[in-house]
Amino acid sequence: MLRVIAGEFRGMRLAAPEVGQTRPITDRVKETLFNILGARYALPGGLPPFDALDVFAGTGALGIEALSRGARGCVFVERDRRVLPTLRSNVERIADRARVLVRTDNAWTMRYDTAGAPPPRAAAVGAIPAPSEERLGASGFGLIFMDPPYADTRDELRIVDMMDRAAAALAPQGVIVFRFPGKTDLWDLQYTELVCVDRRDFSNMRIALLARRG
Repeated sequence: MLRVIAGEFRGMRLAAPEVGQTRPITDRVKETLFNILGARYALPGGLPPFDALDVFAGTGALGIEALSRGARGCVFVERDRRVLPTLRSNVERIADRARVLVRTDNAWTMRYDTAGAPPPRAAAVGAIPAPSEERLGASGFGLIFMDPPYADTRDELRIVDMMDRAAAALAPQGVIVFRFPGKTDLWDLQYTELVCVDRRDFSNMRIALLARRG
């Protein structure tokens, strides 16, 4: 069962697509991850009111958890049409209480404008528009979740390219959360724009926190 584990939407159950199309993160790992993030921002159990970007969003569980814990808005990026109906269904349930946007985009080639946010584009069918007063991520994202399919993490150069491009979207104190397979040694990839500031091993998965250099 997928659910939100803390914050405003605590206990809300999330729909899941057919087995095998996503890799849901367990409650234990999710709780540990958000405890690490809360400690980093001196907000135990919570997050600052920044915008988040959930790439390879799947069910949207990580982005929705961030919104529940205090993030002010989130852009969800997913291109798998088998998963999109589930993602939209989950996001629509909180659309009246949070600033959200679903984008059908290719994370491997997605570009970012000079402000860091994904550039404006025509909304895909079923997308939820953000309020017009300020585009989501216009000042950079405080948190970016990068959760690519495990099979795709074998191409290290591709990973580095994607991460370095995403670095442009980070707010000054923002971090990228990169999840990849356990026993895969991607701790020390040589990024141009990023440096690893924390790493956690959960036996069947690993999580690295990446921040801008300097």
